[in-house]
Amino acid sequence: MPYLTNVTATGTVRYRFTCEQCGETTPWYSFTVTRTGTASGTGDDAASAAHSAAQKALQFRLSEIKRDAEKGRYPECSVVQGGNGEDLFKHYRCPNCQAVQSWGVSSAKSSFGKIGVFTLLLFSAYVLVYAVLACFIKSAATAVWNALGVWSLLIPVIVLVVGLIADSVAVRVKLKKELSGRGVKEKRRPEIIWNA
Repeated sequence: MPYLTNVTATGTVRYRFTCEQCGETTPWYSFTVTRTGTASGTGDDAASAAHSAAQKALQFRLSEIKRDAEKGRYPECSVVQGGNGEDLFKHYRCPNCQAVQSWGVSSAKSSFGKIGVFTLLLFSAYVLVYAVLACFIKSAATAVWNALGVWSLLIPVIVLVVGLIADSVAVRVKLKKELSGRGVKEKRRPEIIWNA
């Protein structure tokens, strides 16, 4: 098996915004984008090739983020890659008045509200109780199965799906009401330093 040389390249992006509600300018926030380059072999040549590959991958990813940000698609910048989500532009609430900025609405829509948390807890409790019954009190699990049949498995899944849909609707309605009630006259985008 050949030796491989890995080199990691990182780039930091800084941003801040002026609140559309109260007009306060936030402190600078930052996030780091990391990419790894690999080359066969060891030594200076392999390290140089791996460094070059890492830099190219980093520049490509930063150009993707910049392209999406220029189109006003800040939430779309946070793409899950290789099972790891990049936590980009996560500050979209004003630290002073807690107002969600118009450019961060999609990010806020993807978060869970109270209904979603309650539904997930209810689903987890049902699965835990059913698993305990199935493992330790088989007669009770059999009685539940005989009474409900396949519905004993479908009901919690249906409750979970309906609860998450209801949560999504509730979060969107709350955000829409918050934005419309504010009377935002001017939508502002965050100020970004790409080569921090």
